[in-house]
Amino acid sequence: MKLVKSICLTVVFVAVSISVGNAGLVSSVITGIQSIVTYPERALVTEIENEGKDVFEIEGNLKDYKPQRGGIKVCKAENVLIIGFYLSQKNIDFYNQKFSDGQRKPIGLEIDVIDNNKVFKHSDLESVTISTQSGNSFNGEFYLDNPICDLGTVHTIGIGNPSNLTPNQWYYVTFQFSDHKEVSTATFQLQEQLVGDVWNLRDDKYDNFSSIVKSGLYIWFGSAGYENIPANNYFNITTPFLEFSRDKFFGWEEGIDTGYDRVVMG
Repeated sequence: MKLVKSICLTVVFVAVSISVGNAGLVSSVITGIQSIVTYPERALVTEIENEGKDVFEIEGNLKDYKPQRGGIKVCKAENVLIIGFYLSQKNIDFYNQKFSDGQRKPIGLEIDVIDNNKVFKHSDLESVTISTQSGNSFNGEFYLDNPICDLGTVHTIGIGNPSNLTPNQWYYVTFQFSDHKEVSTATFQLQEQLVGDVWNLRDDKYDNFSSIVKSGLYIWFGSAGYENIPANNYFNITTPFLEFSRDKFFGWEEGIDTGYDRVVMG
């Protein structure tokens, strides 16, 4: 990923947009809900992380779910956050795992940018666009996550079926906000998550979840009222992987390891 020394990276060859209205709960209301998120919701996430690998019968080297390369660019002056990622053929093969009857396992990838200083608010999100530098068309079943447990600090892009993407090319996800909080320095982290669609998991596999998880999901989709959309269906099925953490965004001059308005790893 070539990240230029301009105020903002612009890549528009082939692009698709995700409606902010389909983000789950990306609105001003979410701020209040997040502040009172309950212990059972967080406990449910933890339990699914503990049980998910076995229930989804994940095979092979677990590290192969991680994109071969990844990076971010933060354009404070233009209220833009960009996530870039690059899948290898090994990554694609990992996401094309199938059950014994040939049905693809409903697993996907979520990439989080953790905005520790809350430079950008979910309520200020205007649009999200995914583009490729190569000009290839694509259908990875992209979605925006439900930020209910993120306490306003995480900006996430989800890919429901990464096996549909093209290996060995960069994908760019641009979050356009209407405003930002002015800070002299900020800390941003990039985190990757292997996720599974618990709603569309085959019944005979879903039954392998513990009663604690099934009870929690009953509440999640029942009394909590989270309808059947990807933002609400995908949960971590392993512990998230922290790709990097940098704490000098906006604060230093440009250089090899300073001026962290952009970071690429891999």
